[in-house]
Amino acid sequence: MKLFVTRCRLKEWLGPHLEEHAIKIEDDSPQTEFLAYQVLKEPGEFVAVVQKNGKLLAVVDRLQLASQIAKIELERHINQVLKQASAGS
Repeated sequence: MKLFVTRCRLKEWLGPHLEEHAIKIEDDSPQTEFLAYQVLKEPGEFVAVVQKNGKLLAVVDRLQLASQIAKIELERHINQVLKQASAGS
């Protein structure tokens, strides 16, 4: 059985726990560092990203995003250190 989830149903099911705030982006906006920053500065565990017309594009897990960014940046830093160490040898 399929059930379409509407705003009214969400309000009914989640009541006061429903977080209605979302980050609105342009329809053709690429996923950039600024979007990642906007997501990370939100207070909730999950952040909705929607088009200007309200269409849901994604629900982002803030902790997972932060972890991915930290891993990428640490790998980049370690690679730089290793490259500098091998160049100095």
